[in-house]
This record gives sequence, C-alpha cells and structure tokens, in this order.
Amino acid sequence: MILVTVAMQCEAKPFIRHLGLKKVHDINVFPVYANERWKLIVSGVGKIRSAAAATFLLTRDLGNSHGFVLNAGVCGSGDTKTPAGTPILINKITDHDTGRSYFPDMVWAHPFAEGSLETWSRVLKVIGSSHQIDHLVDMEASGFFEAASRFLTPDRIAVIKVISDHFDSSRVTAGEVSMLIERCLPPVAGWVESISGSTFGKRPVFRRSEEQYMLKVSNNLRLTCTMVLELKSLARYHKLSGGNLEDLLAPYISMEPVSRKEGKIRFAHIRKKVVNP
Repeated sequence: MILVTVAMQCEAKPFIRHLGLKKVHDINVFPVYANERWKLIVSGVGKIRSAAAATFLLTRDLGNSHGFVLNAGVCGSGDTKTPAGTPILINKITDHDTGRSYFPDMVWAHPFAEGSLETWSRVLKVIGSSHQIDHLVDMEASGFFEAASRFLTPDRIAVIKVISDHFDSSRVTAGEVSMLIERCLPPVAGWVESISGSTFGKRPVFRRSEEQYMLKVSNNLRLTCTMVLELKSLARYHKLSGGNLEDLLAPYISMEPVSRKEGKIRFAHIRKKVVNP
C-alpha cells in the first residue's frame, strides 16, 4: 500500500482524478480516498494536523514494514529563479520552531530537482520584510516526517513539494494549486510506484558494530526517545553521504555517562558535525 498525505482538498483533487480514488465513507476523522494500491488522507494545514493524519493512516493501514508513505503538496520558494510548478524532492527538512532537522534517505534514482525545506507554524510573507530566505517553506513536512519515521525507515518516506509561489501565496487560488500538482503528478506517481515495491528497505543500513556505537552513545548522553530517533536519522544521513559513522561517534563512546543537560549539549555537537560539516 502506498500512503499519501496532503494538507488541502485542492491538493488532493489531482490525486483523486489521476489515480481513480474513491471516498472511504466509514472514516470520519479525516477525509480519506483509496483504491486497491493507494490511500490518501487530507490532514488540514499545519504540522500538528499533518503528524496526526500520518499517524492515523500508518496505524490503520501499514500492512508491513516495507510500505511507503509520501507527503505531497505545494510550498513557497525564496528562489525566484525556480518557477512555480517545479516539483522538488526534499532531501532535508528543518522545523523552524525547534531547529531540528530530518533527512529522508536519498537512495533512489529519480528525475526531480532536490531541495531543502523549512516548516513554519504560520504563513510566511517576506515581501517588504527583513527576511532573507532562499529555500523552500511549508507548514506540514516536519510534523509528517517525525510521525512517519516512527513507523518506517527513512528510505520508505518521501516528501515532494511543488512550488506554488515566491512567498506571495495570497495570489494563488485553489484551482491554480490543483493545476500545478496535476501537471506534475504523472512523473511523481510513476516514480513512487516504481520504488514502493523495492526491497532496499530489507537491507540493514547499519552494521552491528555501528548499532552498538549508537546504543552506547545514547546511554552515555542520556538521550530522550525523541533524541535517539534523531540520532539514528543523523547517522543514516552521515553514512549514506559517505561519512564514517564510527569516527563520528568515537569521541562519545569512552566517556562516562553525563547529566541530561550536558548530554543535550554534546548531542548538539554531533548534530552540527552532520548538518554543517
């Protein structure tokens, strides 16, 4: 089963038409549409709603550990050289409120441009302001990805956003959003279909020694459950980017366990080494 989350009904309409999805009438919590292969949920705007919808869908419909989930929709872009209507496969998601970053595994060949995305809790308008932002901005992806990563490994999670505007979303109508997504949908749906049945996810990303390193570091730094999940995400990104995971974690292996406050500081050092090497 391929699961899809979108924020708005106008983002859902192209999927419904293209894939021949039908309304699921026995679910009232969220609007849900499905066929034998695909299931789509409309979350509503915002990262909390997106996380809730992803959790709802994955809890109900994830038949096995090799399912696939996609967050799709529109986003704003500070890069005026990239036109509206361009689909972007997201390789890094940063939550503006927390500063936490997430890294979908970029292990699949694909035909899309790649980009980093920042999730805000409000609509961002930079015209006439002091903001200088050259990346993509949305309101859902960080909540979606954090929720989805509790069920699936990062290679089974994807975020694809279509640029709708350059921080002037008030001029974009619902009909225009549907049109922009509809134009991109054939390659997006085809790509997801081609990789969703892949067996890549059956191969472990980490060696046994690397798993032991992460466990030791987690214990020494007294990481919370959320921080342990983030450590694994950072470790995947570091390793798949060609880095040596044991070299990264070696300084934190032999140390005596530290206080939780000190552990957060040292964990921030690890994050910085990976995100800003």
